[in-house]
Amino acid sequence: MVAPGDVLDGRYRLGPGRGRGGMADVFRAHDLVTDDDVAVKLLRTSDASMARWLSREQAALVRLDHPALVRLRATGATDDRPYLVLDLIEGRSLADVLHDGPLTIGRTAELGALIAGGLAHAHVAGVTHRDVKPANILIDGAGRPHLADFGIARLSEVTTATAAGVVLGTAAYLAPEQVRAERVGPPADVYALGVVLIECITGERCFPGSFQESAMAHLARPPALPAGLPPSFHRILAEATALDPAQRPSAASVAAALADVAAPAPTLATPAAAVTEVRSPTQVLPSPPYVATARRRHRGTLAAAAIGSVAGLAIAVMVVRAGGASSPDEPPPTTAPAAVPLSVPAPTTTTTTIAPTTTTVPATTTTPPPPPTKPDNGKKKPKD
Repeated sequence: MVAPGDVLDGRYRLGPGRGRGGMADVFRAHDLVTDDDVAVKLLRTSDASMARWLSREQAALVRLDHPALVRLRATGATDDRPYLVLDLIEGRSLADVLHDGPLTIGRTAELGALIAGGLAHAHVAGVTHRDVKPANILIDGAGRPHLADFGIARLSEVTTATAAGVVLGTAAYLAPEQVRAERVGPPADVYALGVVLIECITGERCFPGSFQESAMAHLARPPALPAGLPPSFHRILAEATALDPAQRPSAASVAAALADVAAPAPTLATPAAAVTEVRSPTQVLPSPPYVATARRRHRGTLAAAAIGSVAGLAIAVMVVRAGGASSPDEPPPTTAPAAVPLSVPAPTTTTTTIAPTTTTVPATTTTPPPPPTKPDNGKKKPKD
């Protein structure tokens, strides 16, 4: 009897149980080799045919490596019970999430696009899931979906003893060809995903009732589509849930179409937030470097103009005073004393803070010396 604390094949130490499915018990475990936490799914059967099937299919299942898929790491057997080692996903199943209520159209399209991408990856590898349902879609802490139990539904078909129990629990998501026991391939996964997405929007199963009622309903009609869907989303779901598998699109096409449906929500929200941020009257944004440079140049220009004006005023005062000095008998103008105090502080204050930003100030301040030489160069005396 396997119990928490046991070590499988000398490598996987079992921890507490995490759940009990239709055909297996799930344990949290620790990989003693890689030091990773993993999930171990221990099948409740000792049928040798299952172990042989696992050994044949393990290589194909282990190759499935996609962000939207729960990766199978290894398989083995203990006490004649086959087990699977899987990536550990911390979170809730989509079935548990839907117990809280339906999802928005945008969120449903987002989840559907990611899951369809994972299915497309598996279909290229030649693997069909066969049991896409909310209970097999795990939502991690970041809100990303992961499709689990690849190969388990196929494994259940190896023996008739377990097949009935599994089909009984998943009849609401069976494709019509599965109900008719026909060949099952990738279109069955696309159909089941379409039914799951409809349930995400409505919060109700498309085909409720007993096993027989639900199974026969798949053969009688396609699932009813919810009202109010965007036309593109309505078309995707209608095509994915067509009764004829040949009429259904590929999982890759569904992923691309759903991504287009989910894309407008974040795209429209970003510009609106940016406009609100830029136009907010209370926010002060830093100036770009070229604006700061322009402002410094503008201040330098104003400073140079101010200094030039002050220098001009000083020159005018000096000329007036020089003119007054040529007539000693004439009293000095009464306005000169008032002009001097006005001109002195201005250049001192201005040049102290601004002068380093301009190179034209020295040229303007050195122009006053020429006036004293004018009386010596004049030619008016000989004419007298």
